[in-house]
Amino acid sequence: MTPVNDIDPTLFRDPTTAWRGPDGIWRVIVGAKIDGNGLAILYKSRDFVNWTRSETPLHSSKKDIMWECPDFFPVGINGSDGDNSYWVQDQYEKKHVLKVSMFKISRDYYILGKYSPETEELKVETDFFEEGSDLRLDYVKFYASKSFYDAEKRRRVVWGWVNVSDSDSDAERKGWSGLQSFPRSVVLSKSGKQLVQWPTKEIEKLRSEKANLQNQELNGGSVLEISGVTASQADVEVSFEVPEIEEAESLEPSWVDPQLLCDKKSAIVRGKVGSFGLLVLASEILTEQTAIFFRIFKRNENYVVLMCSDQSRG
Repeated sequence: MTPVNDIDPTLFRDPTTAWRGPDGIWRVIVGAKIDGNGLAILYKSRDFVNWTRSETPLHSSKKDIMWECPDFFPVGINGSDGDNSYWVQDQYEKKHVLKVSMFKISRDYYILGKYSPETEELKVETDFFEEGSDLRLDYVKFYASKSFYDAEKRRRVVWGWVNVSDSDSDAERKGWSGLQSFPRSVVLSKSGKQLVQWPTKEIEKLRSEKANLQNQELNGGSVLEISGVTASQADVEVSFEVPEIEEAESLEPSWVDPQLLCDKKSAIVRGKVGSFGLLVLASEILTEQTAIFFRIFKRNENYVVLMCSDQSRG
């Protein structure tokens, strides 16, 4: 596969894992940008050697952003793991996920839809950035992700790049720059409107010393240090009991963007219920810290939980 004619070679990269349709033909998509449009260009091959570009891309967007590191895979509906075939079979109804890494803004976005191998058409439910859609694999430093299907455990697993904001000289001194994220299993939510992720079970094998803290009461504004762990590496399981949840403030109708709301109500902003959570990667006197925190709001007769991270002091 080589870029020709209308494709700038510098804006053409990162082929996906190939899949084979019911017609026996292999397919793969490549990230590109043509005439200001981000594209997932579709290529087809019968022998996995000679590839032909399809007349139309699998999907495209008129947003002026280069699509790189595309990923395309099926997910089972109603919590079923299904299999890794890309077309719908009677026993496993599916949706399809198209993930793209948007170069200009360094974020991984995805959309959901239904893919037809007969027409090569991906009918999306809500396109990128339409109707307030902001589906991302992560809302912090997580980019250029790639998934694979674990056939033995029948699960989809995704990895991502966690870039580090060090200077070039610091990176050269350390000998490394950037991290690989924990592997995460990916399933479709019960609502069918977004993906749900969880660290793979194998991560628990990395645990060593255990620090246990129970039945601690935290007053507003207080900080409780957990001894026996290092700030650089800890796997935390925590639960909070909120005794006065009915005092939660109402969620205003204009607060539709969770990311903006997290920025507006950072960890240091006191609310009716929140912020509460964890301070991680914290220095001894807390001059450097990353807050992972929660807020609870009231909406009609229900409650809404907002989970945020504040890296302004990290």
